[in-house]
Amino acid sequence: MAINFPNNPSVGDTHSANDITWKWDGTTWKVGISTINAATIPGISTTGTSYFYNVSVASSVTASTFYGDGSGLVGIAATNSDYATVAGIATNAQGLTGTPDITVNDITSRHISSSGIVTASAYYGDGSNLTGVGGGAGQGGTAGNGSWTATAGVLYELDNISINNLVSEYILYFDHSGSNTTQAQKVLVLNNGVNSYIQEYGVVYDNNLLVSVGSSISQNKLTINAVPETGINGLIAFKFLRNDVS
Repeated sequence: MAINFPNNPSVGDTHSANDITWKWDGTTWKVGISTINAATIPGISTTGTSYFYNVSVASSVTASTFYGDGSGLVGIAATNSDYATVAGIATNAQGLTGTPDITVNDITSRHISSSGIVTASAYYGDGSNLTGVGGGAGQGGTAGNGSWTATAGVLYELDNISINNLVSEYILYFDHSGSNTTQAQKVLVLNNGVNSYIQEYGVVYDNNLLVSVGSSISQNKLTINAVPETGINGLIAFKFLRNDVS
C-alpha cells in the first residue's frame, strides 16, 4: 500500500502508516529511529537520497541508474550479447564488422586479406607476388616540369640533383609555342662528385632544333641545363622523367 506522507513536515514530526511509525529529520522520513543523526540510516528522502538495508520486491524495481555490487544478480542479459560496442585491449578479435579503426604497432601474420586499401609508411619483405605496382610517374622515376622565357644562347637550369647520384638518365620534352616546334630526347649524365659528363641521344624534333642540353656541378649539386638554339626566343615549356643510380 502506498504511503501518503504529509506535506511540509517539521523536524521531529512522526507519521504512522501500515503499523510503522516514520520520523522526519529535516530531509528524510526514517523508520523506527529515536535519535536522528546517521546519514546511512534507512529512510525515504523526498528531496535527496534514500537508504535501505534490504528491499524485497515482488514485481520490479525501476531506476534510471543502478550502482553497487551486482555480482549476486541473476537473469541479466547484455543488450549486445556477442561483442562489446567499444573494446579496450583485445587479445583475440574475431569477426569484426562495420568500419573498425585499428592501429597495430607490430603484427605477425601469415596472410592479410583486405578488400580495400592497406597503407603504411614503409613495406618490407618479398614483394614478388604483388601485381599492378607502378611508380608515381607512371613509369617509375622522378617527374618534373616547368617553363621559362628563353633567350637564344642563354643557359636555363632544368633540374638539380645530389652528386650522390652516380648516374642519371633523363627523358626530356620541350615545346616552343612561338615556332610551333617540339623536341624530345634522352640524356645520360655521369658524375664523380667533381666533374659531370653528359651524352645527348635519341634527339628528335619537328621544324627546328630548340635546345642543346648540358650539365655542370656547383655547390655539391649536379645541374641539368638547356641552352636555346639560335633564333629560339620566347616561352619554352618542358617536362622530364628522371631515373637515378646512387
